[in-house]
Amino acid sequence: MQISKNIKEQFPFGNPRNIIMMAAGTGITPMYQALQRLFGKEEEHEGTASTRVTLLYGSRTKADAYLQKEMEDMERRFPDRLKIVHILSGRKSAGGGRWKSGRIDKRLIKDECTEALSDSSCRVWVCGPPSFYDELRGSRDQEYLPQSCVLRQLGLKSSQVVKF
Repeated sequence: MQISKNIKEQFPFGNPRNIIMMAAGTGITPMYQALQRLFGKEEEHEGTASTRVTLLYGSRTKADAYLQKEMEDMERRFPDRLKIVHILSGRKSAGGGRWKSGRIDKRLIKDECTEALSDSSCRVWVCGPPSFYDELRGSRDQEYLPQSCVLRQLGLKSSQVVKF
């Protein structure tokens, strides 16, 4: 089955073996739409059937994490291809497991995405508030990754990072 031209333009999958999605707050919305394309009933699209995805999703509290049930259902159906890690920035402890306390930062990305980062075909998708972009990949308006941003420090190139 071919992905239509419109879908290719909307979701720049390409043929990566690994995708790291980083979302904060309502930035989860386009990521969830992409997950539906990758793992929904049409998941057999050319080039996506073997793609592995790690989603790092930052929220203040568990109650602020949107689409929990839907994403957990997807993760259960594709346990070898989808890993979801929730990162809570609120003061209460996250409780362990898939729920971690803190922020999406260099250490957390390295800990959760080591294998994906070593893959030269890896793509990183970022969506969230301006401060989230600034720290991880530089301003949304910047075409290239600045030296100071986390993703560049992790060895990624501008061509590997997609801004939503």
